[in-house]
Formats: sequence, structure tokens, C-alpha cells
Amino acid sequence: MAKFTKRLVNKIISLIESDTYTITEICEALQISRNTFYEWKKEKTEFTEAIEDAIKRREEYLVIKARRSLLQKLEGYTLKEVKAVYEPDKYNPEGMKLKSKTVKTKECPPDTATIKLILERNDKKEQEQKSKENTTDIQPSIIIVQDEATKTNLEILKMNGGEPGGALIYKKEGNAIVRIDKQEKSTSLSSFS
Repeated sequence: MAKFTKRLVNKIISLIESDTYTITEICEALQISRNTFYEWKKEKTEFTEAIEDAIKRREEYLVIKARRSLLQKLEGYTLKEVKAVYEPDKYNPEGMKLKSKTVKTKECPPDTATIKLILERNDKKEQEQKSKENTTDIQPSIIIVQDEATKTNLEILKMNGGEPGGALIYKKEGNAIVRIDKQEKSTSLSSFS
């Protein structure tokens, strides 16, 4: 088992922050076993905290880099391309001499897909915020009724989605409210004639 030292921890942390190596590659480069790495992580809180801090710094760096790239795509940018042509030097056969140098600049306009994505994301956030504000203001309605008939009528109204005339579609049988089919409705209406 390798010896746990501050110098070794600093090397591990710098490799984790660089985000180009896996734990296996880090262990191989520093000649420690994966088991040793995970034992240190489990047993030594300062090592665990240092790793977590390194991961946070790496993620913050990546977010900043992504935002800069996104900003560049939103605003557009100028790309400079330099082309150099060399030829053998007459006076020095091993050396090369610059024959010509061409510099091209290319304007890259803002990326419309990125702009659309940002605008849609912003609209979605605004809608979620408005929805949150609206839902916090709405309080559930509590209705206290005095008799069973009113309670039944309100339940029927709720089942009909707030549409009136529900008494002809639903009826109360015992403790349940049941739907009346068309035949029963027509027979019950004809019995009143």
C-alpha cells in the first residue's frame, strides 16, 4: 500500500480537477492501487473532502467555459486563419524559409439555433415562475353544507364537470352516486306523464 502524503493528495486533486483522467488512470500514473484510493477515500475525511472540492471546482470551471462558449455563439465571433508556406533555404539546406503568409478572417454570425434554445428556455422558466406564483395564491374551496340533498347535488355537479343538469344524468342510490342510462331516464320521465 502506498504511503498517504500531502504531496500525493495534491497530485491526485490536480488530476481530478483537470477532468481528463479516470480514477484508474490516476491510480496507474501515481502507482497506487484503486483499492488504496478507495480505502483512503473511505477512511480519511480530509481526502474525501479534498476530492469533493476538486470535483466542485472542476464542475464550476466547466459551467463557466460552457457559458463563455454559449455567449460566443449568441453574439457571433471572428475567426482568424493563418496559413504559412515554407521553402528550403538556399543558404542553409537544413533550414526552411518563410515563402508566404496568408491571414484570412471570417465572421461567424450568431447561431440562430442557440438563440432559439435560450429564448425557449427563458420562456419556460418564466411560465414556471408564473405557475408557481398562481398556485400559491389559489386556496382550495371548502364548502360546508347543512343537509344531505345539497351535498348530493354538489357531488353530482362535480361529477358533471360543473355543468348544470346533472340531476338527470346521475342519481343517488344509498351512499353511492350512479349514472342513469338513457333507457332508465326515458322510462322514469314517461312515468310522470
